[in-house]
Amino acid sequence: MEQLKIGEIKIKQTRIMSDTEYVDPYYVFSSSLNLDLYDDITSNLNWLNIASSNYDFIFCRDQISILTNSSEWSGLTIDDKKIASQLFVVDKQKRDEILTEEEQFIFWRDLVRNSINARYKRWEAARSYISYNLSQPDSSDFGKSTSVLCNDYINYNIKTSLEDGVSGLIDYINGEGEYIETGYPSKTYWTQQDQDKIIDIIENGNY
Repeated sequence: MEQLKIGEIKIKQTRIMSDTEYVDPYYVFSSSLNLDLYDDITSNLNWLNIASSNYDFIFCRDQISILTNSSEWSGLTIDDKKIASQLFVVDKQKRDEILTEEEQFIFWRDLVRNSINARYKRWEAARSYISYNLSQPDSSDFGKSTSVLCNDYINYNIKTSLEDGVSGLIDYINGEGEYIETGYPSKTYWTQQDQDKIIDIIENGNY
């Protein structure tokens, strides 16, 4: 995943704009910022509080992980350390500096719940996308073929045999591992465009 920056516009809008006037967005998320227009406000705190209106929980957590682990721990603010610890993107030694054992258990439960909810929404978006593009019989076949795999993905984040030790949903969609001959690419209704879109939704939350 590419590391993104969060930009906040320097000159705030002070009057009501007409429908025909272009207004630069208040916040932008990009690998590179126009620093003439935007201040770089990238931080764990802002990924959690600001970016959550544009991206789902998993995406924001991934960005927090990238930012945290590419920075010096000692250079992070206490707020950013707390968020990194609460989201379990740092090891136990660092978490113990910030949170008690009881707090870590509570935040772990929150992490599990929020991750499951995000994966559920991603799969619902992927399923809605593909069912719209398929005939009813093909949509039913796709649903039955993925019914167990999507449950494993949503509840346990099982995606690929390479990552998880058992075949998962991404293996099926890509026709890899044990699904080389029986996965989604083997279906008569398969298209590369649909495969790419489903993977993008599941892996990146782009829906």
